[in-house]
Amino acid sequence: MNFLPFARRYVVTVPTNPARRAVTVPAMSMGPGRTILQDFEVMESDAVNFYKPNDASQNGQTARARLMMRYGWEKKGFLTESFHPVGSFLNKGRPLVPVWKFERPFRLNPGEELSATITAGGAFHLSTLPAESTPALMFNALRVKDNQPKMLYDVSRTVDTTGTIQALSFHCDADSPMLLYSVTAHDWFEFNAISNLSIPPWSSEIQIFSPGGREWLHYEAEAGLTLTAAQLRYAKSAWIEGASDRVDLGEQAGWVQESDEPFVIELMQQLPATSDVVVYVTLRGVLERPND
Repeated sequence: MNFLPFARRYVVTVPTNPARRAVTVPAMSMGPGRTILQDFEVMESDAVNFYKPNDASQNGQTARARLMMRYGWEKKGFLTESFHPVGSFLNKGRPLVPVWKFERPFRLNPGEELSATITAGGAFHLSTLPAESTPALMFNALRVKDNQPKMLYDVSRTVDTTGTIQALSFHCDADSPMLLYSVTAHDWFEFNAISNLSIPPWSSEIQIFSPGGREWLHYEAEAGLTLTAAQLRYAKSAWIEGASDRVDLGEQAGWVQESDEPFVIELMQQLPATSDVVVYVTLRGVLERPND
């Protein structure tokens, strides 16, 4: 069997209280088989780490803590009947560098390669900060033939203007299949992309392609929602490492679906809510498929 990583992101508007918004993530079906759900993130537009333990505002949380949710399976009901603040569900922190450790390893066979594109979020200062301004990806792998560790990586030193697209490739060894356990991204939020530190830097967009061209990230916006340039860029970025902590799911916790079992997150604002908010919901996992 092989396990194909995926990330699904939905951009939705959550109305003011008491209206609700249900986000239904269809099964990642590529034919019969199981889908192992790994984790999900709920992030409000323009908010980063929006639950502060020492905040003195209402209820000891930031004003953004008005965002409530419940989640579950469409055919099996919600995990909780009542809505609770998003922060009360968060149980998976973020590492110091952007890395996604897959729920199950992805197999790459001889003659196959992964590819990726990075769209620059800002102008890179190659002359002054070359080490910190190098867009790159790295996969942590293990050779099947001799059980030896291997790193697949590619790096670019030519991306130097906003919007420039750089293509990367990652080849399997010719003499042995490889099991990929994680992917790491460098220079994710482009902190060195803009010299004026008072201006928030743009995130770089990253897309990874399996052999055959399947995209790892797929995003959708609700019907009728027009995204700003910043919202559209975020919709296509920060999925290897999000802007907020995540909710851990995982195979050991029983989050294994068949192809006809959609995952559902229902969102609601609690008072005081004075306006609609744009929310990004990101679900990650792996598709269990025959290793053809």
